[in-house]
Amino acid sequence: VVMLPIFVLTMYKRMYEQKRFGDVTTYLEQMLYAYQKEGKVLSALKETAMIFDSGQMREHIDRAIAYIERGFTAEGLAIIEEAYECVKIHTVHDTLLSIDQHGGNVDGSIILLLEDLEVWKRRGYKLQAQKKQQHTDNIISIIVATALCAIALYVIDGMRDLFPSVAVSTSIMKLPLIQLTSFVFLLWELWVLARSFRSMSSDWLQSGEIKDAEYLLHCYDKIRDYDAMTEKKKSLLWASPFLIAAVIVFLT
Repeated sequence: VVMLPIFVLTMYKRMYEQKRFGDVTTYLEQMLYAYQKEGKVLSALKETAMIFDSGQMREHIDRAIAYIERGFTAEGLAIIEEAYECVKIHTVHDTLLSIDQHGGNVDGSIILLLEDLEVWKRRGYKLQAQKKQQHTDNIISIIVATALCAIALYVIDGMRDLFPSVAVSTSIMKLPLIQLTSFVFLLWELWVLARSFRSMSSDWLQSGEIKDAEYLLHCYDKIRDYDAMTEKKKSLLWASPFLIAAVIVFLT
């Protein structure tokens, strides 16, 4: 009961982040196409505003237009940048402002930005699809784990009828240890489910952005020096104590 509102809010947050991502990609694409045709930031912004109905993006664009009409172009674009905090928005705005001030190859720059934007958009949707699949896998795992534990408990509890000579009058379900561990196990599953929901509601606009150069170099070194045989031996070494313990428990 306590966790249900969290799940509902997380679901709405995911829909909200998806809408923001869609608004940003649409804005950037239309802004680049409009600038390629109009050649001015203000004209491109006004044309871009026409494709948005009432909503957050339209409100931010209208405020930006009001600033630019008073001569504050950079400050106007900064309104949209601060509202969405997306690296791609900063890149597109900086490029358009640079072309406005210094000139340059408009078509070439816009084509490169559009290609980069398309790659970024596909990567974002692919990442979210992977997270959705992982979320489904998590739910299936939780259901299977719950079913296995419940079946094990009922089987053990039903074994009283198979051994009538053993004086066992109390159901295993009434043992405090069983009740406590079952409760902790269910809480842990809810925590896993909440983490899974949370991973799906992360900020889409920040997905895939790697800012830590040290971490990136660490990943590169790990892939470069990867040895499948060594990793297999390491995995077997870590698994061996649990295998030995399982065999001992099974035999005794």
